[in-house]
Amino acid sequence: VVTFIAYALYHASRKPPSIVKSVLNPDQESISQGARGWAPFDGEDGTRVIGMCDFAFLASYSIGMFFSGHIGDRMDLRKFLTFGMIMSGAWVSMFGMGFYLNIHSVWYYVGVQMVAGVFQSTGWPSVVSVVGNWFGKGKRGLVMGVWNSHTSIGNMLGSVLAASALRNSNWG
Repeated sequence: VVTFIAYALYHASRKPPSIVKSVLNPDQESISQGARGWAPFDGEDGTRVIGMCDFAFLASYSIGMFFSGHIGDRMDLRKFLTFGMIMSGAWVSMFGMGFYLNIHSVWYYVGVQMVAGVFQSTGWPSVVSVVGNWFGKGKRGLVMGVWNSHTSIGNMLGSVLAASALRNSNWG
């Protein structure tokens, strides 16, 4: 149950940057209704800037997965997973802090997404290792299949929470 919740929360924490994209770089209809966007995302190259942030996250996440698996095999998984979760949450929060700190630098957001991707990569190797060690080969397929629903639950939870926060305040 703990690993299920842990990885569901990893997925939930990935959603806020995706949810706020429409506020950061509003479409023409939203602009005509008064939406302003947020520099550096709201300019003519706003879509490219969002793409740079997405690429930074996904590239660092994929490279981090390779190293996280090796590091996780050599550490206490509870400590590694806990550290990864805390740091992942902190760096996802740093994206939103750009609003409160009035940061408009492309490189701030790209850098934050890169570091967030590295810390997000600590989750999967850790929780799969923990769950894989708990169950024998005979039940592992069923258990992993049911347990893997954390992905969808985390994505739904993250979307609902991020959209609710966006509706009730601003994107930061």
